[in-house]
Amino acid sequence: TQAHLKEMDACLGIQTDPLQVEDEEEVGFFTLNQAFQNEFGHVLSRQEPWQAVDIQTPEGEIRRIVVEDSAGGESLRKLTHYKVNANGEEEPLPLSEEQSQNPSASLVASLESEGEVVQRSKVLHIFYRDTQIVLDEVDGKIRTLEVNRNGNSFKCQNFSNPANSHCTCE
Repeated sequence: TQAHLKEMDACLGIQTDPLQVEDEEEVGFFTLNQAFQNEFGHVLSRQEPWQAVDIQTPEGEIRRIVVEDSAGGESLRKLTHYKVNANGEEEPLPLSEEQSQNPSASLVASLESEGEVVQRSKVLHIFYRDTQIVLDEVDGKIRTLEVNRNGNSFKCQNFSNPANSHCTCE
């Protein structure tokens, strides 16, 4: 992961600080942001347009709870609830329109309490003065990372897994 930052530095013409972490496979946004702070400055805006929680019910069924934020002028959150079959395909579970539009935190928490959480994932959009970052985290570890700065773009798949990662500079 430290090697990825060196690749990114060369791609974007920047100098980030070394990661302050013992296990490079445990890198989440908080740790990455510490490495970026001197080069990019403070975060101006942070958005989480998508987040999902997979739970396993006592009967062994996997369910996915997804909350998405709309990108329009009005803030609108949408909740969807799925059963995940053995092939990984999502089968919608019924929710009323009242439940699916702008769901309360207590509704989301009650759906989560129907089983044991087996995975949490989210997409983050982070904006600095001259830089935009899009990343997705699974269980707090960065899976994909895209950093855009001054017309250049650094993209990395499997960021927190250096043995299986693939990064490009455009």
